[in-house]
Amino acid sequence: MTIWHTPEEITEKMNKAKLAQETWSSLPLKKRVEYLKKLRKQLLKKRKEVISILQNEAHKTPTDTLTAEILATADAIVHYEKEIEGYMAEETRKTPFIYGKQRTSVVRKPLGTIAVFSPWNFPLQLSMVPALTALVTGNTVVLKPSEVLPKLNKWMEELFSSVFPAGTVEVVHGGKEQGIALVDAKPEKIFFTGSVPVGKAIMKHAADYMIPVDLELGGKDPMIVCEDANINRAVEAGLYGSFLHSGQVCVSVERIYVHQSLYRDFVEKLRSKALALTQGTDFHSDMGGMTTRDGFENVKKQVENAIFHGAVCVTDETWKQAEYPFFPPTILTNVNQGMEIMQEETFGPVVTVTPYDREEDAIQLANDSRFGLNASIFTNNTEKGKQLAERLNTGSVYVNDVIKNIANMNAPFGGVKESGAARYHGREGVEAFTYTQAIMTEKGKRKRSFNYFPYSKKNFKRIERLLAILYGRK
Repeated sequence: MTIWHTPEEITEKMNKAKLAQETWSSLPLKKRVEYLKKLRKQLLKKRKEVISILQNEAHKTPTDTLTAEILATADAIVHYEKEIEGYMAEETRKTPFIYGKQRTSVVRKPLGTIAVFSPWNFPLQLSMVPALTALVTGNTVVLKPSEVLPKLNKWMEELFSSVFPAGTVEVVHGGKEQGIALVDAKPEKIFFTGSVPVGKAIMKHAADYMIPVDLELGGKDPMIVCEDANINRAVEAGLYGSFLHSGQVCVSVERIYVHQSLYRDFVEKLRSKALALTQGTDFHSDMGGMTTRDGFENVKKQVENAIFHGAVCVTDETWKQAEYPFFPPTILTNVNQGMEIMQEETFGPVVTVTPYDREEDAIQLANDSRFGLNASIFTNNTEKGKQLAERLNTGSVYVNDVIKNIANMNAPFGGVKESGAARYHGREGVEAFTYTQAIMTEKGKRKRSFNYFPYSKKNFKRIERLLAILYGRK
């Protein structure tokens, strides 16, 4: 059994990480990359261990762990192996004419020690990727994973300690009180992935210390199926996007808007395929179980509430007899935008399907949400798909596919509105864990510059003429 840390122990961990940061950041970038490469190899070597842990502790299928946890993490590391030198390279900027031959450059520097709060739904990927981004850019990390998965957390702690120097990565075990204590330990920055209420609480508490906070929060992601869409692909994508990992994905497809001409056919095909999905945690199961009992009960309440207010369950109603952890794939129709099921994140294997007449209506319905994380559009006209995408108020949009864009390390990922205020992955992800330092260089051979003391009327006139020449032109 993992013992939760005391506030004093958490402060000690923070101090260790801050002490280690100077040595870690002084290592050549290539050397830090070598540590990441070593971790990648260890992760692949130990993949059966983490698959087994998440089968039992999170009710994940082996395929979900292999693809969304291990593959995604390994790909992120390889991305940094190839691209980090370019992201961190010194930039030369233009220098205004009045400065003469001085040189302007911008370098990126680590912030210090980063507190990474990670969730339980993709506990490996969403711990590793932000932590490794922080590390490769020269920061040290204090990681606070969700208390829901203590065995996995201990496994990650051992993996980090087997690869990185002492103090470089410290892991905090515990719940809410440990999270508060981690903020009180005053990291240089907080990177939080999780629910909106907890993210808001973290940000509010961090404000007492002026600690910057990046938030990656929830979603209520819409999927629009246009009249000209490949309906079979849209159905397959909608099925996967709605029920992957039992819908416990921040970018799950939760609301599907289908053109009226395709609506009946789409619903019937989606229903048929949903009923054919298998549930379990073995290698042949399509869907695993839900990780937490509270999450299971919340999904059941949302479905009950929707049906009470007029929604129709078109899949069989086995959800009524469902027992934790297996909630069956559930499709609801006859919904309206005012329902809780349309406005609150469900975080379970439930999707709504709504018809629309005009694309203008679909865009308006999709944007009718306090969330803005991800979205998808299905159309045979990709140019039209891109134009529609630009009208959606979301951080990311996928045309003719779902979910996988979250793992594209070349593109920034993050939300707008209550889905958060951060970007990671790609160059933007590196920028999130560094600050810029502007350096101007003068050769220093001249005795003085024109603006130095002493002032005189003659010098004033000289500057005035220069002002007219440079900036007084029409």
